[in-house]
Amino acid sequence: MYYRCPTCNLVWYYPLHECVYCHHNVEHILPQHFKIVGITNVNIASVQNPKVPYAVLLLEDEHGQTHTRKTFKTYEIGQTLDWPSGKLDLKTGVALQKIGYDFEATLQTLLTLFPTRTFDPAQKILLKVTLTPTESCPLLTSPELARLMIAWLHTNGAGQDQITLVDRLPRDADVDSILTTSGFAELAQTYAWINLTTEAHESIPDQNVLFDIPQTVLHANFMVHLPILKIPTHKAMAPITESLATLLPGQLGHNLEKMLNYRTSSNLLPDILHVVDAAQAVVNPSSDSFKTVSPKLLLASYSNKPLDRAIADMARKPYHDRLTNTDTNLLGEELAVLQSEWSLFT
Repeated sequence: MYYRCPTCNLVWYYPLHECVYCHHNVEHILPQHFKIVGITNVNIASVQNPKVPYAVLLLEDEHGQTHTRKTFKTYEIGQTLDWPSGKLDLKTGVALQKIGYDFEATLQTLLTLFPTRTFDPAQKILLKVTLTPTESCPLLTSPELARLMIAWLHTNGAGQDQITLVDRLPRDADVDSILTTSGFAELAQTYAWINLTTEAHESIPDQNVLFDIPQTVLHANFMVHLPILKIPTHKAMAPITESLATLLPGQLGHNLEKMLNYRTSSNLLPDILHVVDAAQAVVNPSSDSFKTVSPKLLLASYSNKPLDRAIADMARKPYHDRLTNTDTNLLGEELAVLQSEWSLFT
């Protein structure tokens, strides 16, 4: 996305709301059609680009503006590219997008890769956030991401009284202090807030397993799940499903197995959109040697297992054996490019 003044016809690639010369509101341009007008082949590795050879494409969009794009694929000058090339399937689709100058624009671009979703006034919607750090994971949900996802919900028809923020906090937690420290105090004054730990739960059998589900979750129609990205280095991973398992009370390991075996056709949980803010991530969580890294990525999917599989493939880490037969359909950034950059973090 870039920004153009309709009066001066000047263009900026960094975010601004008005022209710096005439102060007219700028237009947000999201190009979709590109022609390759130049190719630079790179054969010497660098710190930020350790894997070679690769190519850098010089692209011209339908408005005459130029862009660059790194690739490990083979292209020819004059070839045309459409982006996005289609919409992602909700069962297998995973969207991946590098965070550019404008976080909001990156998120908007990411969400356009999925079919448009609309909400009616009777639907109940949850926003699952993470508000407290742990000894091995200092990251919290970004209030900016939460606000932008709430704006997306409003744009698609949801009203203020339909949206509830949820997290699982200690029963004796000082909620007001946590909301203030995490930056969510203002949102919690505008929208309903529920601590799932103090919620009544219902036990429902499914495939000979009891699911203990908070009533708020059980009776919701849709949920936006905003997990922290955690990349283990010494065990098979399913980070998004593991985060989703915190909705349920009890031991996390046991609940993880439940969620990995969960069938969406059971309809015990609402439809879920997972949006992962990987501007930062934690590598090797639950250990004294954890570290925080900055992949500067946004990822999204309506299915936790394909998203888990895509993250494992991107980080080149072993995935949980329950994900072996999981299909993924990726759209956005090229997986090989992300894999080459992830080697810098792990």
